[in-house]
Amino acid sequence: LTNPALQAYYSGQILAIQRRSPIIELKNAVDNQKVLQDLMNNEKLATKQDFGVFYALSAGILWGIVPVYIHLVDVEDPYEIVAHRSIWSAGLLFLVCWIGGQLEGIWALLKSPRNFCNFFLTAGLLSLNWGIYVYSVQTEQVVAAAFGYFIYPLLTVTLSVIVLG
Repeated sequence: LTNPALQAYYSGQILAIQRRSPIIELKNAVDNQKVLQDLMNNEKLATKQDFGVFYALSAGILWGIVPVYIHLVDVEDPYEIVAHRSIWSAGLLFLVCWIGGQLEGIWALLKSPRNFCNFFLTAGLLSLNWGIYVYSVQTEQVVAAAFGYFIYPLLTVTLSVIVLG
């Protein structure tokens, strides 16, 4: 255990167990081992939850800063920003996959014509989405764009419930 308070608590529990009879000591030791194992798993879970909160806050803060950045760049063509974002993201993704040793899996997936077409269709729709967003920021319609990004998932879920039952 990495938490000193938990270590002190469990060391006290172990001392209390040692003062009991051997049968009770064995049963309690097994129970305490299970509790200790559960506690260690929960401690790892709490760490993952802490990272999740950090990632969510980071994404929200970054998403809030992006319109300011786009406005400060002051480029005439919104698709120039999208092109730079796409090219630099592709380069970074390639680097991360290369370092992680995952390039073979990606190439294997893209060999299928259906996956290849789906990949480029998705990339095109994502670029169109970002182009519209950048255009809305450049024409000072940030509130309307933010409302669209807020309402879209709600409408998607509502439509899927209606259509899919």
